[in-house]
Amino acid sequence: MKFAYLAAFLAGAMFSGPAAAQFAGFAHTAVAPIYDGTNGNTSYIRLANTSTASKQISVTVIGMPSGRDYGSFTYNLAAWASQQKSIHEILRDAGITPGYIVPDTAYSVYLSTVGTIPLGFQHIVYNASTRALQNMSACNYRPNMDYAALNRFIGNVHTDQAIMSAYPATVSIHHYAGGSASYLVDVYVAETGEHKGNFTMSLQANETFTAPMGFFEQRVNWVPVLGQSHANLVFRRDDIGPYQAVVGHRVFNAALDSTISMAQYCPINPN
Repeated sequence: MKFAYLAAFLAGAMFSGPAAAQFAGFAHTAVAPIYDGTNGNTSYIRLANTSTASKQISVTVIGMPSGRDYGSFTYNLAAWASQQKSIHEILRDAGITPGYIVPDTAYSVYLSTVGTIPLGFQHIVYNASTRALQNMSACNYRPNMDYAALNRFIGNVHTDQAIMSAYPATVSIHHYAGGSASYLVDVYVAETGEHKGNFTMSLQANETFTAPMGFFEQRVNWVPVLGQSHANLVFRRDDIGPYQAVVGHRVFNAALDSTISMAQYCPINPN
């Protein structure tokens, strides 16, 4: 994919303006480059609240290469919820007219939150023509910060809702210790953070358990309806032992007969 340039649907929207003041992004988490629909490639940002209380995540749209601040919007997320926003939705929510001010030819976005615990994001790129779906997340980690919550979180897993049938999801957990362990799995509706239930699973030493998302839905007696296309899963030990697991998430693209890893969820470092 090429860097995002002015899309056909933005034709005529480019205009000139005064020199831009550089945005101070050091206290934020940068996501770049953003794909604006050119050649069919569109960026989707998934914003995840990996905590037990409601949180806010601010998204600021920045011009490339000027560093101009085009505007921002703050999203409210319930505990354990994650929202998926296309770059077009972010522009709309922030009241930004699509298009670039010279010399910009692309956008980046900067994410920020307040607190002591990092939240999460994914950068997904989808091509409507080829139906290719990719996880383009690039993470930035700070020293002396606890990222344990992200190790236990699998976000935006495609449910068995009919609209997601072309992209079935599979989840895995690997227990890497030398003895058996019991893990509790909590299942949430990603869009709202609604808790659908939990269940306990036992794993032997060095065992990997893999199952389609439908397995997890059945264990909590959940039949996803329209508007429940994504789920969030949270794993933790259900006995006295430490958390010693690696969790994964992959999607099968039926149109391209290929499998894509969707496990990587990056931190939004608090400012």
